[in-house]
Amino acid sequence: METYIFRKCQNNKTKYLILKMKKEVLIYDIETATYGSDVNEVEKHKLKYFGAYSYITNQYYFLTDKKEIQQLINQHKIIVGFNNEYYDNPILEQEKILIKYKRSIDLMKTIQQRAGIIPFGEYFLSYYLKSYSLDAITQTLKLSKGEKKLEIDYELFDNDNPTEEEFELMKKYTIRDIELTKKLYEWVNDRFDSWKHHLEIKDQNNLTHLSCAVSVYAYKVLAKRCGFKEEYTNTKERYNQGVGGYVAYPAIEKVENDIYCLDFSSLYPHIMIQCNLYGRNKKENKGWHGNDILKIDGYYNTNEMNKVSNVLMDIYEERKILKKNSDDRQYGLKITLNVCYGLLRNPSFKNTYDKVAGNDCCIIGERWTKYVRKKFKEAGYFVFYSDTDSIYFQDPFKDKDKFLKLKEQLINNIKKDIPFPKDTFDMDIDYVIDMIKFFKGGKKKDDEKLDEEDIKNKEFGLMKKNYIFVYDDNGTKRLMIKNLGIVKRTCSDISRKTFWKEMVPHIIKTHECTFDNGQIKEWINKYLEKDLMFIAKRIAVKNKSSYKSKGCMQVQAHDYIPKDKKFILGKGIHYFIPNNKIGIGKGRKKYCTIEEFNKYCSLNDINTSGIMRELRYFNKDYKEEKFSNKKEKILEWKDILTQKELW
Repeated sequence: METYIFRKCQNNKTKYLILKMKKEVLIYDIETATYGSDVNEVEKHKLKYFGAYSYITNQYYFLTDKKEIQQLINQHKIIVGFNNEYYDNPILEQEKILIKYKRSIDLMKTIQQRAGIIPFGEYFLSYYLKSYSLDAITQTLKLSKGEKKLEIDYELFDNDNPTEEEFELMKKYTIRDIELTKKLYEWVNDRFDSWKHHLEIKDQNNLTHLSCAVSVYAYKVLAKRCGFKEEYTNTKERYNQGVGGYVAYPAIEKVENDIYCLDFSSLYPHIMIQCNLYGRNKKENKGWHGNDILKIDGYYNTNEMNKVSNVLMDIYEERKILKKNSDDRQYGLKITLNVCYGLLRNPSFKNTYDKVAGNDCCIIGERWTKYVRKKFKEAGYFVFYSDTDSIYFQDPFKDKDKFLKLKEQLINNIKKDIPFPKDTFDMDIDYVIDMIKFFKGGKKKDDEKLDEEDIKNKEFGLMKKNYIFVYDDNGTKRLMIKNLGIVKRTCSDISRKTFWKEMVPHIIKTHECTFDNGQIKEWINKYLEKDLMFIAKRIAVKNKSSYKSKGCMQVQAHDYIPKDKKFILGKGIHYFIPNNKIGIGKGRKKYCTIEEFNKYCSLNDINTSGIMRELRYFNKDYKEEKFSNKKEKILEWKDILTQKELW
């Protein structure tokens, strides 16, 4: 049953159109004959099979006749695929199958654009994805119910005269991909369905909210509410960050007890609203031009708030109401508020871009943050870090009411000398922290504009934006981590398990953040004893002739003859265990097959240097390994896999 709740009542015709569009979707996937050509040589590939699922007929299709393919496509307004923008669509156009006037959605592109903003598990979806292949995404989201893509010899698709058994295998393989793509489409549709309510009906009908970049989405929302044209600039001018947000150097490595993080409420949107940044006077130097605690470049209208500033205020207040009512429509407004600063800085967005106002926004944010930091320090608080819109401090008085009163006084002081102060502008307690730890490492820039305190703190060698802290979440102790490598998508499964399952409980309980090398190895071995695949390296090998570098890992794997075997591994999917004893690879680190490892190696032979490096910040004994050998050449995952394997 379809249920819609609209900010303004929509008539029955509108509802009918939206429901109809849900039916006019075709999920599709193609299989091609490549005849040994490279994955990027799309012009040499030939369409062999067309798989699809129609929401009109609720049926699956497996077609070979071009006329039937065209007829099926013609029945639908929206076509949805995976990696279809890069591969499927160009192939169909080569085959003279008309899709020019169809609305095309590429789910791979959608996930790539939005995985970093989708909360998932302990972090964001992008952290848990091993790759952006269809198989990896659907498994991570648990849409495939543990079932993996069917294994198939891709040379079968080059065969123009397959046997009946081979034909059925290719059909089964294609339909399986369609099933996975359909499940992913329905997940994406459900996850972002609430976003559509803030767009024009045309965009809702075209499912634009499922496919456009988040910046484009926010621009569309503002265009609709402000009444300006949705115009874009085809400019070669690069998106210049200019003045950036202020981040201080940490003043201490570790702090415990009575720690608070005070955070400005939607700092940049409130700057744009209260300082009327969209109302810059571009013709003459008249208007608000800063005050005693900050100097800016632009002059801003003080007589009337610009339409965009008013709309941003409306969006902020509306989102608060929706959030209070647990209404999912809040998420579209939240992303609009988060992205509106980027629209101010990006020349592609014709009616929101203003380079001067963009720089001023950052300058104002920096001055306000430094002002609050300074006043808190003068009042006796130990302010040891600040990051863009927040300050971290220790309360020596153990009196929350006292620092909240100081905070209120400072916010009122800021509001006194800005054009359009708002009651919603405030600072809130973002976290109540038991322990926070910063880490050394990284290269420090020499060209930064540092104040006296930053110059002093920089000498401690502690990294910005790389830290962990233990905080209270309604009575439950949790750990927050900012960067430090362990939250990267490329981090291995075994490093993640070691960190989250073994280290984190200890850190929360004891506040000790580093561990002996022996203890870490013991944890790693515990997982390896259960399953060697935690550390196995997957190498997909194509035809040897398709690799330009004859020394890359793929070619080495292709030519490798495992111990006690007579033949090379050749092309296909191969799994290797990193070790210090036998196998392919250059330098100390070798890679052998699982069978070789089980027969000739032990856990002590496993090369864990990669894991240890991923966990280096939490290893009190860690020393970076340095070798004279050249680094092995590893191709990116998207270059390793054939196009079909990407799906």
